[in-house]
Amino acid sequence: MLLVAALDAKDKSMTSPPQDQGPDVAPTKTSVEAVARRSKALATFLLAAVLSTLLLVGAAVYLLSAPDPIVQPFSIPSVAQTPQRPENTIALIAPRGVIDADLLRDFESESGNSVELISYDNEESLLSIAADTALNADVILAAGTTIQQLQLMRNAGLSVLPARAISHLGRVDPGLRTIAKTYDPAGLYAVPYAWTSVGLGIHRQELMFRLKGSEDIDSWSLLFDPALVAQLTSCGVYSVDAPSLAFPSALVSLNLPLFSNTPNDVERASAAWESIRQHITKFNTRALSEALASGKACLSLALASDVYRARALARDAGQNSNLEFIVPREGSVLRLYMLAQPRGAQNPARSAALIDYLFRPEISARMTNSYWLANALPASQLYIRQDIKDDPRIYPDLGEFARLTPETNPTPAIISLRERFWLLMSSGAPAP
Repeated sequence: MLLVAALDAKDKSMTSPPQDQGPDVAPTKTSVEAVARRSKALATFLLAAVLSTLLLVGAAVYLLSAPDPIVQPFSIPSVAQTPQRPENTIALIAPRGVIDADLLRDFESESGNSVELISYDNEESLLSIAADTALNADVILAAGTTIQQLQLMRNAGLSVLPARAISHLGRVDPGLRTIAKTYDPAGLYAVPYAWTSVGLGIHRQELMFRLKGSEDIDSWSLLFDPALVAQLTSCGVYSVDAPSLAFPSALVSLNLPLFSNTPNDVERASAAWESIRQHITKFNTRALSEALASGKACLSLALASDVYRARALARDAGQNSNLEFIVPREGSVLRLYMLAQPRGAQNPARSAALIDYLFRPEISARMTNSYWLANALPASQLYIRQDIKDDPRIYPDLGEFARLTPETNPTPAIISLRERFWLLMSSGAPAP
């Protein structure tokens, strides 16, 4: 229409009658040529007007006859946009070696629901996935530090737990609830489920033989003193592939705060790892239990639960293993696992029922008996094997417990610095 209006205005200016020059003025050659040019211009603009009108009419006919377009609404990626699961299927994300299908079988039988178990190897891998895409799950079991970070992510986020639908929440150990406030200050989005500690898995007799029995092996220096760990290279030295556990271990060995936010402290911890890098056989969280069980490793930085799993594997293989877990005398990390419900859960009512099932005292005890993690329910003690209840490495007394520092998140900048160094160091690249 703008084109038509412009042409009309131009047409009026070109076709307006010429000014009266008086009766005594005779036509000249110049005035005749001007009239000819105006006539030609008029014809051109009239043709353009006709073509413009035809174009607009054609466009109108096309728009009226064309099908309605499908408009895709703008939206933020969310779990709800992922493929839907069957209505009676509950997706549970959990660390490998904490919950398995056997533990969930009774719930499936009595509820008529099925549970899709999604396992991950370390907290860093779960956070990496959550940073890039929405977590398609109904229930998450993860470290408290991970729960805290998930709550801050655009793709993640947690729902308030429906306390009325989870009848066993009131039975959770008050001391663990206090620790959990570090990750969920309001106490509304997640609840403690299990906990373990970080330390060293060792074959004591093998170490004593190689170190000539003269060294104190209940210390972090066993791993971070290059002169000592060099003597163990031939019998295998493993480590979890997790900077969230590796850095606090190095920091405490240096008598520094385990979760320091000081870049200089992180650099010193990095240097400690770099000094022993050549003596580490493998950085592999999933493989270290088998390596300890089979004798491929005589020393490993590990979670207590992973070392106890290695002992069970060795026993099942008929080996008389002297494998043990130690918390070095300088102290170590307490890792608390918490249950939460993602904001995008497809089956909130069913996921609440699953959480309530996992908090039954006898079910929590089955988890402890199978995976050597202390659980958060004092009432479960009635169902826990006596050898586990009496083991101070799984259920420490007050003195042992005081040497454990609950895991906390450093600043995002420090977390990024730790992960950048760890990626370079564990892959064999030179440190920055």
